[in-house]
Amino acid sequence: MKCRHRHRLHEGRLCDHFSRKRPRLQHRENGPFVKLPLEIIIKILSELDHKALKACSQVSKRLRNVIQESSVLQYHMQLSSLGYIDGPRELPHLQSSTVKRQALSDLEDSWSNLRPRGQTRLSPIKTLAHSMLVGGIWATCDAHGSEGPTISFTRLPSVLRDVEIQNRTIRLTTPPIEFAIDPIQDLLVVIEKSTAPEIAYRLHFRTMSQNAPHPQALKETIEYLLPGDFEEELHIKISGKLLLVLVTLYNNDDGEPEYTTLVAWDWQAGKFLASYDGGKRVISSFAHLTPSRLMLAEHFLYPDTLAKHDPHLRLAFFDLCENPDGNYHFLHAGSLLFPPMRCPDDWGERRVSKFDILSDSGPLIMHEPLDHPSPFHPCSTSRLFVISLSLTDDSDFGFTSYYNFDFCVPFAAILKAIPLPSGVVRSRYSTPKVDSHGIDAPPLRGSKKYVTPESALRALAAEQKGLNWVTWAQKEVSVSDSVYIFQPDSF
Repeated sequence: MKCRHRHRLHEGRLCDHFSRKRPRLQHRENGPFVKLPLEIIIKILSELDHKALKACSQVSKRLRNVIQESSVLQYHMQLSSLGYIDGPRELPHLQSSTVKRQALSDLEDSWSNLRPRGQTRLSPIKTLAHSMLVGGIWATCDAHGSEGPTISFTRLPSVLRDVEIQNRTIRLTTPPIEFAIDPIQDLLVVIEKSTAPEIAYRLHFRTMSQNAPHPQALKETIEYLLPGDFEEELHIKISGKLLLVLVTLYNNDDGEPEYTTLVAWDWQAGKFLASYDGGKRVISSFAHLTPSRLMLAEHFLYPDTLAKHDPHLRLAFFDLCENPDGNYHFLHAGSLLFPPMRCPDDWGERRVSKFDILSDSGPLIMHEPLDHPSPFHPCSTSRLFVISLSLTDDSDFGFTSYYNFDFCVPFAAILKAIPLPSGVVRSRYSTPKVDSHGIDAPPLRGSKKYVTPESALRALAAEQKGLNWVTWAQKEVSVSDSVYIFQPDSF
């Protein structure tokens, strides 16, 4: 053979270069860390995620044995790998890490294989009833019941929380147009529409348990003036003391949005904080990203004759910030753009009929009764937002075409594209002053959301440019689509 080291042939033997013994690396099994008490080692390792723990198990036999034999670390690794964080440590029915780990495995198996561990039959919901599910509480509102307006609360049974089904109903004096609940704060927000002396929304803050004025609310009710009598749609979200309401008022002639405004209150202080109307864009929906950052789904709305133009779909992010004088304002932190919606030649009067953000009710997934907490829950950084988009074409007489898209957007992808500590220049939306007539927010104002291609281009030129689809979503977001053609019964 020829040796590359000395460039000469050897007969049946290796040269010194190959036969020389090299010292083997010795693992330090008796290092200072592994000499610590076992409880301290487990406590330190519990601060690592599952990937770091797997790496530690390859450092030495001592660490590998500690990680494999510790029920605490095995439970911690399983939580981290599934995107969960631990709940209360002392629960009557789940008192050890071994029992919690088995409960987590049972939950994962139940969802992965679609094997429910129990069945519960609920009362049927009336067609026009409002309903919502928050923190294991199924709430329904019957505004026109035979015994007057009522709201029913059903605590759903849970194996993990060791909860049996419970039902309770409260009566209201006036039919509400919308409501929201937060079981953690025992908060019920009821919105009524007043017509005397002016058209306004009246927001009531009650307790879910007693249907009494909430003790943490300095004002039992607050009001919000409206510009006229419109068909309305309200979306409410609660996060701590922050109450957010997206108000959409529709034109009675064509059913398109006339106004869209996101309004923020401190419900405990009864104080209006800030509002944002979307400018030239329609605000379709919103969600909490963090307790102080909001994500809004926005788009342009064109008249039917210009419906083939790109609606410029985007997710806009705003921070709710406090001024030194105590007032609040929205700061635009950035935008994520969706692909241009190019219209096929056979497409008629296309319009965006739905652009919704589907997510949990709050930013931290902690909306659960304190007397029956969950032993573990999803981590906020493992959240998944589903953006549901529907494009509708009903220009062909007798047929309506629906093009549906679902975008699965991980929280991590959003955080990577628009980090929370943003250093870029951001647009500012100042807080309007509260008027002197005791109204807790200024009147809703704005203009009809129809735009022309020219006005849309001017709005795009004046605003901060967002990240295009290829930059932020191409390798992070999954998309599914479907087409549905509806033909109504012939007359």
